[in-house]
Amino acid sequence: MPVIYVSEEVQGKRRLLQLVFPRLSSRSAPEHSRWEWPELRAGSSTIQGFGLYPRAGGEVNWEKLERPLALPYLGKETEVESASQARVLRSVLSGCFDLCRRDELFTPKGHVWVQDGIYVTSQPRRDLVDGQQVVGDDECLLQVGVDSLYDKRGVSHVDEGDEEVCYLRAEEARELLHLPPHVFSLLCAHAEDGHADRNISTHIVQFMRKAQAHLIVNAHPMFRNSAFMMGNANEPFRGPHPRCQPRGAGARSSPLRTQERWIRPPSLQLEERTLLPLSDDDPLLLRLGLRQPDGARAMYGAFVHEFPEVADKSAFFLTRRESYRPAEELTVVYGGSYNRTYSTWGHQGNPPIYKVPPDLFADGTWASHAGGACAPWASWPVRTPGWFNVERQPTNRPAFQRREDGSVELLPDLPLVVKARRQALDGGTHEQRLPH
Repeated sequence: MPVIYVSEEVQGKRRLLQLVFPRLSSRSAPEHSRWEWPELRAGSSTIQGFGLYPRAGGEVNWEKLERPLALPYLGKETEVESASQARVLRSVLSGCFDLCRRDELFTPKGHVWVQDGIYVTSQPRRDLVDGQQVVGDDECLLQVGVDSLYDKRGVSHVDEGDEEVCYLRAEEARELLHLPPHVFSLLCAHAEDGHADRNISTHIVQFMRKAQAHLIVNAHPMFRNSAFMMGNANEPFRGPHPRCQPRGAGARSSPLRTQERWIRPPSLQLEERTLLPLSDDDPLLLRLGLRQPDGARAMYGAFVHEFPEVADKSAFFLTRRESYRPAEELTVVYGGSYNRTYSTWGHQGNPPIYKVPPDLFADGTWASHAGGACAPWASWPVRTPGWFNVERQPTNRPAFQRREDGSVELLPDLPLVVKARRQALDGGTHEQRLPH
């Protein structure tokens, strides 16, 4: 029974909620099968790719909720000291950067390049202190615009003393953001206009846990972690479904649904909350004649042991209604800082500046073969089709292939897609017009 009563404080008053959390299947189980969600499931979306759905038969009666539910947004966490640092790292996840060697940068006389937090900066050699790390000439760096624009190149040029860019160690940034090497290689290819519509900034939530602790939480399906269930929640489109891929940049492509409309408002709300589990003698429970479900405390303890951030200030989806149909897809809006090419409730999207063909997959990937004898191949979190998955690539525009020695090779993008991007970014007015 992975549901526990918790409280939150709103304007000096406590409110009672139920926190839904996953059940540990086995301490020895791998990440993709380690956690079970009796109250939720991932299924084929009515919007795009995978979607989040209620699960019938559990502790929660979704058709008649007694009180609001809180669903924890879990993922790979990256913690930095400021919102500006988080914004820079989100640019890296979007592929908005250029690669350079340290010795390609202008260095004033008497200066050296050193590590300064997550950045690499230039300072007078005389200001070096013991233990400060000097960056070698052959170090590979990322050059990132402080205010990068989505769907643009990283930096076109840099003048001496320019403070509009910053530098990070490439390998350190990759590790900080939990990026597999093959995915990072694709993001690096954006500088040459290859695969530039594909990125990893599509399943993230950003919030401030405390002063100087800004969190980026990434629940991308490439991690294949069964605890990251909330990453399946889509944003609802407002108006016609765009032909280009939404909220997944290829990861969620399902071309069979590109003409549908979605006009219902989001059924969940993204919030930052500190939720505290209650004892059975808490006045909030005593007043309503409630007590914690049997075994809930032990299961919650096992959950928090592996995800202690849930006991701190974290991101949650909160229910907005008192009734949900079992087959209804749960949707949410991810906020104003989210880069989207489509419009959703409360936010206008930025249409793509060039056309990209929707990803197509082998028969039986998203839907059953003709006759329906076999279930679809796609099954979250183990089998997730997408450009990031070497084992199930788009057939019309693959990004990777596995070599005979087991290593992964980045494939060149389709010449027509690269040309369309270059015309949109560099061409004249006539060349920038998108053909219909």
